[in-house]
Amino acid sequence: MKQTILTLATIAVVALGCSKSDTEQSDDKTPETTPPAQSSGTTSEPPAKASSGEWSSSPSKVVEGLMHAYETRDEVLYASLLADDFRYYFEPPGAKPDDILGWGKEEDLVATGNLFRTQDVERLVLALSASTPVKAPSGKEAGWMMIPVSGGELRVEVKDKEPMQVALNRQEIYVRQQGPGWQVIEWRDYPEPDGDSN
Repeated sequence: MKQTILTLATIAVVALGCSKSDTEQSDDKTPETTPPAQSSGTTSEPPAKASSGEWSSSPSKVVEGLMHAYETRDEVLYASLLADDFRYYFEPPGAKPDDILGWGKEEDLVATGNLFRTQDVERLVLALSASTPVKAPSGKEAGWMMIPVSGGELRVEVKDKEPMQVALNRQEIYVRQQGPGWQVIEWRDYPEPDGDSN
């Protein structure tokens, strides 16, 4: 689901960004002179980047770090919070093993990096409603912690467009200690919340 959301968000942003040609102008505006592109990049200062140590000091801080990486579009921080053997799973309720979609760190970094680097995206907000980390259930490796996520939202603000908001359902983020810090080893995304909805 996360991969699908990120891919769709990137496609939507690119499509929306290309929907109006550079020569089209709004009727209610006078033409503006655009200064030549500067080789140093944008004129505004990018958000401050954070060290991964600050965001990997505890399981709860890892989730905060993931959200911070989205807001600051910090690919290095995001990558540092995922273990090398990280796996993401999209698991529909009652799914058979063949129905569960999954991918590794490399694929996740490509999709997330594309979204972070899309120039027409002015702001990204990943809000995860995370609970207190608990010891991972039996069947998981010793030392893993599980961070239950009851829901959340991914908000993508695109230049001159209405923001795109995607509601997120129940997730489980598993972390393990790696050296002095914690990293995400497994991220399970469930398309529907727990329990029956009437």
